[in-house]
Amino acid sequence: MTEHVRQRKFFLPERVPHAWSVRFPQDGISPQGERCDLALGMVANVAAGDQAVRNDFDYISIFQRPIFNATWDAQTRTWRDFVARGEEGFTLSPTEENREVIYRCKPFWYRIDMSGAQAPSYVSVSDKPLRGYTLAPMFKNGTTYEYRPCFEMGIGEDGKPHSRAGLLPYTGTFVDIMPIARLYDPAAHTERMADWFSDYLLLLVEFATRSLQSVMCGVIRCTLNTTWQKVSSGTLAAGFYTTEPDKIGVGALAAINYSGKESGKYNVKILGVGEETELGYPILIDLDDPEAFFSDKESCKLVYVRQPSGEALSRVTKASSGTVGNMRECPFVWRGKENAWGNATSMICDVLFNNDHPTGMSVCYLEDMSKYDGTLNEYYVEYDYGKPYMSRTQSYGYVISFGVYGKPHLLVPSELQTKHPEYYWATYTRHMPITHKGVGRLCVGGDILSTNGINHATYEIMASDTMENFGGRLVLEEGS
Repeated sequence: MTEHVRQRKFFLPERVPHAWSVRFPQDGISPQGERCDLALGMVANVAAGDQAVRNDFDYISIFQRPIFNATWDAQTRTWRDFVARGEEGFTLSPTEENREVIYRCKPFWYRIDMSGAQAPSYVSVSDKPLRGYTLAPMFKNGTTYEYRPCFEMGIGEDGKPHSRAGLLPYTGTFVDIMPIARLYDPAAHTERMADWFSDYLLLLVEFATRSLQSVMCGVIRCTLNTTWQKVSSGTLAAGFYTTEPDKIGVGALAAINYSGKESGKYNVKILGVGEETELGYPILIDLDDPEAFFSDKESCKLVYVRQPSGEALSRVTKASSGTVGNMRECPFVWRGKENAWGNATSMICDVLFNNDHPTGMSVCYLEDMSKYDGTLNEYYVEYDYGKPYMSRTQSYGYVISFGVYGKPHLLVPSELQTKHPEYYWATYTRHMPITHKGVGRLCVGGDILSTNGINHATYEIMASDTMENFGGRLVLEEGS
């Protein structure tokens, strides 16, 4: 009897894999997934500021990403002298040489189903090597931690890149980014495809939506593009006004682009929004003498600029993830990774797209990062990736499905459409038309200089080597 009961229990439908999973609809309408397996019924909220919220994934080890100060030891190729956030001596702005702010990632295994009209249709992660599951590609083995930078790569007073609070994210051309990273260490690099893919798996499961930016936008879906209005009545000073005060990012950095006797840019900080007037709500900025500033200007425009690192980590203190304030225009942090999208567009360093391939485009993957020289050299492995939509002449398209080509983690758009789909608006690609011969580069994250959040999101293929809006994350891998 006991054995019979034990056998029945083994085959009961209630027995689920020791994994946290999400299944996505294939209706082309809804972005929301359905949590299943151990994730069934779990809640994942994000905070606004120092708000405390419920997030059931905080209690799962592979989602926990503790934050540390640590020093990079170039001789042993390891991180040392760890001080955890909350312990005495921890700071978001270390000043010692080679001391950075990093978070720790624990190995996990995954299973992904790329079938269906809008792949992936099923994503599952586990802290154990289950049958049919694969070790997430950012990990060397099932026991060794990996460490990644909390902040986007910024240049310190020493002229070197760092992961520290208070630095503006470095931006330049694709040609510049890797040489800048290697000023820190010859083996330093920006994020690899394996890093992005591994994070993407956890994000999909935790928030159970393809529309990740709807959870936390950061400074990305901005409405701040306000033209200066000069008032002659004397009752109102010249300045900037908005009719949507709730969409103004208080505390964010902005710039006044002006022209007149001279043209230029003046950086300011948004202090708040004033009382409603006949022109709307005045946007309050830290300008000492507004009337004097505007007196000789012919035109002015107020726009957001990139935000210095550390805002979110210093102000989201009681939750694993959240934004600085209660508006989507605020910087955010996801489990130690600040502005995973929504600030500087981050370069993926080991993937290129070759548009000289006979079928229209191929995916080129570099296994050994020491062979990176900024060109599509002989060390790349090329995988065929010709798709009908690549023959279109438009310069962009919106992803409605992903596919895997060559490596299991080379997640590449497999189908595009010209109108953005609400169910997948967090992913976007700008590809090269078939008539353009050359190399496309992959970047992830976001660019707040765009006013449209869907245009710069979690995935983008770019052809230009001269555009200067790209940055990266300073990655130092132990053992490299």
